[in-house]
Amino acid sequence: MIKYYDDVTDDFVTSAHQDIRIPDDYQWEHSGWWWQARRVVVTALARVAGWFILHVGWHVRWVNRAALRNAGKGGYFLYANHTQPVGDPFLMLAAGQSRGFAAVVSGANLGIPFLGRILPWVGALPIPEGMHGLARFNHAVRTQIDADRYVAIFPEAHVWPYYTGIRPFSAAAFHYPVATQAPVYTMTVTYQHRRWGRHPRMTVFIDGPLRPNVTLSRKQQQVQLADMVARQMRQRSAESTYTYITYQRRD
Repeated sequence: MIKYYDDVTDDFVTSAHQDIRIPDDYQWEHSGWWWQARRVVVTALARVAGWFILHVGWHVRWVNRAALRNAGKGGYFLYANHTQPVGDPFLMLAAGQSRGFAAVVSGANLGIPFLGRILPWVGALPIPEGMHGLARFNHAVRTQIDADRYVAIFPEAHVWPYYTGIRPFSAAAFHYPVATQAPVYTMTVTYQHRRWGRHPRMTVFIDGPLRPNVTLSRKQQQVQLADMVARQMRQRSAESTYTYITYQRRD
């Protein structure tokens, strides 16, 4: 199968309501007991569903997931390549196992039928449009780290199903670990041939922690972290030995 693209920011997975706008009064943080109870229940159900999807359906193999188990106290950021529209959230949720979870996501995710409504209960933090709401959003991200949770980020931003490379991403995606001085880990999804079944086997690599040189300016730390993460993920992406979808740039 071949897919053609014009730019690395092209979208290959869209929804009917992906142009949904984040309202000005959107709440990223909730203290009510009923909302928190729903989050616990929905997250638990998502973990169970994810286990069956990842291990029974896709036979996912993990490499070095112990690095996250040994992360100790304090929150951390987990950066991953974006190659599964449905599987990526389950992979991120499974990576940290029982640890509290949140994910920085595009507001378009809230437009996904049915799932869009429950994503915030699992920990999704949609990015606000423009400057309005940015301070409250940043506070919500910091709150997750202060609560010893991990925050998932897809720096490539757009899903390219089964893509075996690592696309360029902006250093701006690394503002949060620099601002909070929290460690960074990487999760790289790779693909190998599977004897049975139509789809490839998935092997997921965890690496880290990665930390920038704190003597640098904040912008320099962001650039350094972006380079470190890109280098680590490209190294792991070489473990992909099977191309299910070929991506070609249009002439």
